[in-house]
Amino acid sequence: MKVAKSDTPSEGAAASMGDANQKPFEGVELTWQLLLISKYTRALMLAKLEKIGIEAGQDQLIHALPLDGSLGVSGVADALNVRASTVSKMADRLVRDGLIQKVPHPSDRRKTNLALTPDGIAKRAEIEELMVGVERELSAGLGDSAAEIISTLDRLDATVLKKLRRLR
Repeated sequence: MKVAKSDTPSEGAAASMGDANQKPFEGVELTWQLLLISKYTRALMLAKLEKIGIEAGQDQLIHALPLDGSLGVSGVADALNVRASTVSKMADRLVRDGLIQKVPHPSDRRKTNLALTPDGIAKRAEIEELMVGVERELSAGLGDSAAEIISTLDRLDATVLKKLRRLR
């Protein structure tokens, strides 16, 4: 893939993203489009999350925690389909930032649970507000077909998740 040269990072990024639309193989349009849409949507979200001080993945971890109570590291890892070590590293940063706290597991002293702090609950509300705005932006161009697209994406999600779980 060629990377366009530009004086500003955002112009260069946009140009290189545009080049990614060139399909490398015939017959993989669905997979290619899903990968591109996922990449572009995540990039859009990360640009917006950065403005509120949230890094990649932290939004998902914060969302995985209950508003009242706590959840074990392995439970968060299962919910996010990542390794517990990934959750632990990310949790350390969120604890440092005062958004979550580590609390003892109620019945197993060897385990740690994670809980949102009041600042974490407020940050979660900011994240949700941001996501609602992105949802509006993205669905605005879809019109009446949005519900049908969401239904199709739900089926694709279930299919991909099922295949992923078999591999892990």
